[in-house]
Amino acid sequence: DGVRSPLPAARIAATSAASCAGRYPRWSDAPSPPDLRRGIPVPADPWHRPLFDLNFRGSTGYCKRLTQLDNGRLRPNAVKDIAAAVDWMAATGKVDASNVAVMGDSYGGYMTLAALTDFPDRFKAGVVFSGVSYWVTNLERAPPQLRASDRIEYGDIDDPEDRRFFVELSPITHVKKVRAPLMVLHGANDARVPVSEADQVVSAAGSGSRRSLA
Repeated sequence: DGVRSPLPAARIAATSAASCAGRYPRWSDAPSPPDLRRGIPVPADPWHRPLFDLNFRGSTGYCKRLTQLDNGRLRPNAVKDIAAAVDWMAATGKVDASNVAVMGDSYGGYMTLAALTDFPDRFKAGVVFSGVSYWVTNLERAPPQLRASDRIEYGDIDDPEDRRFFVELSPITHVKKVRAPLMVLHGANDARVPVSEADQVVSAAGSGSRRSLA
């Protein structure tokens, strides 16, 4: 309707390893709040838009039980938590929930891509750092020392039914649904998520401006 909301826009940070002491959703008004796992600052925001740090199902924010609530076929439920966070923010009246961006790193990068494909009308932009775009290729290329734990947490890539589930779960399968501007950043030497995960989702997204940063 052309009327600008008096409420600020917001950013959701999809982080998967917050401290067990941080049991409640966090708002941060800092221009560059820290990544809770490694102390890495998220992109600075000169407009001081609030950042909502979400402990979705599968994160360690509520300790052991929550970490298992997205194992295997339960994984899509974690993505629904991001949409629920937008609803919660709208209910607080603190921000303009129609003007929300989402971002995440590594597994949080997958969550960001999944949020943009599963709920394309809910987000104005997305930023993905080293995110998984296709579970089949990511699990096939996993280091040998991680494959046993991957089977417990995700499923067996060699099982035909699990493999079909991974295809459907993967954001690259639904990337054409993305409507919001998307920035994809990935380190060329990432040991856990190969840079090919970024290359293939950018290629599959097709249209738009693409630039490689060396």
